[in-house]
Amino acid sequence: MHIDDIYEEYPDKWVLVRVTKEDEIGEVVEGEVLFVSDDRDEMYKAIANVEGGSTVATLYTGEILSEGQSFAFKS
Repeated sequence: MHIDDIYEEYPDKWVLVRVTKEDEIGEVVEGEVLFVSDDRDEMYKAIANVEGGSTVATLYTGEILSEGQSFAFKS
């Protein structure tokens, strides 16, 4: 499933995806949806059930920051 379709089909959800295609810089382009939840912790628990050797990605398909908010990284 194309990454845009995942965001459209599962709005405001935590999604665990087995990566099936990446672009030239390693970003997920397509994947197989393995698990969907409203609860981030449940999604992380589902990772334990993924067969070894799989490349997976975790996505949150909703807004992370509200309009007017920002964040910074500190190293």
